[in-house]
Amino acid sequence: MYTQRIIVTNLSWNTSEEDLYQLFEKAGDVTKVRLVTQSDSGESLGVAFVIMSAEKQNRKAVKLLDGNMFEGKKISVRIEDPELLNINQLILASA
Repeated sequence: MYTQRIIVTNLSWNTSEEDLYQLFEKAGDVTKVRLVTQSDSGESLGVAFVIMSAEKQNRKAVKLLDGNMFEGKKISVRIEDPELLNINQLILASA
């Protein structure tokens, strides 16, 4: 199963996971959507992770959706860089 994530930023705080499923279905089969929320309040942080069923669909999603307006905001859509993820985890762990 393909598991590389897409990071979506600058989302409206009103965006739901269902909204994102519908948006990303334009690029192919959506395996999972996870909206990042504050742990104490459950409010959206305007960031989400999306997993598509294939690498080709990830690239298509970025091409179709990056820089587009969605629910009144210009969103950023990019494929997660595993190297940057590891660096960020190390920085957070040492803080």
